[in-house]
This record gives sequence, structure tokens and C-alpha cells, in this order.
Amino acid sequence: MYIKDGSELGYNCRKEEAHNYSWGWLGNKVESSGWDNEDSKNEVIARLSNLKYEDLIGHTRGFHVCEICNECMGSATLKISHNGKIFSAPSNVVHYIEAHDYKPADIVVEAIKNGLYVTDNDWSIDWDRDAEYDEDKIDAKWASKIEEVLLKGMRGTIS
Repeated sequence: MYIKDGSELGYNCRKEEAHNYSWGWLGNKVESSGWDNEDSKNEVIARLSNLKYEDLIGHTRGFHVCEICNECMGSATLKISHNGKIFSAPSNVVHYIEAHDYKPADIVVEAIKNGLYVTDNDWSIDWDRDAEYDEDKIDAKWASKIEEVLLKGMRGTIS
């Protein structure tokens, strides 16, 4: 599946897609390759190679296959929050970096090194099931949750 790097996501029409930018959805070709700094590439590979199941969101029953070499790549999404933005990629984007020399934009490399993973728990909202439906209150809860997730990415680093 191809989504242009840096595109603002919104394909699910969900409130949490605000401030959410794609990277690593290459389709059948690598548009950005070549690392100027091999140490930086190795650090990014090391950080992305240590992902755990709970670090990913949107798990599916199927799996994605690399459209360049047909290697099985995973079945979830990686989201990293950093400096007021969320960067979303396929769960095994490290394959593109290792096997095809894909180089994400510098802002994404910075997010990988210094941001925080966004997990399914980060998006959970406590709903009052007995409350009367009020779209303004729902929008306010989503806005609060989005702000919380974006602020999360402004503190700490990925472990």
C-alpha cells in the first residue's frame, strides 16, 4: 500500500487521525533512499527492531507483504508521537530500511530517536454509557485525548 511520506492521514475518518503523518508506506518502490550517516541508520534500526506487540496499534488478522521483495512484514501500525505530531508507519518498516535502504525524512528520524510510541491504551476514552448523546462533549473528549497523546510525545524518549 502506498501513502506518500508526510501525507496527513485521515483514511479512517477518526478524530485521532489529526496531526497524524504517514511515513514508510512505500508500495512497490523506494522514493527516498541513502543515509548520510551510517550510525544514525543503525540507531534507527536498533530502536525499531525492539518493538513489542503492545507498542503497535490496529492489529489485524492478516499480514502485509513487502511489494518490493514479497517478504512478510507484519499486521499492525507503528505510531510515534513527537513535537506535536504523530508519525504512522507499517509495523515492520524496519524491513524497508534494512533491505531497501529506505531513509525516512529527518523529522521522522528525530521522532524515532526521541519520540514515544502511541499505543491502543493511549486512545482509550472513558465513556459515560448512561449520558445523553452530546456531540460537543464527544468532540471535547477526543480533543483532550489528542492533546494528551501529542503532549506524551513531547516528554521522554522511546525506550
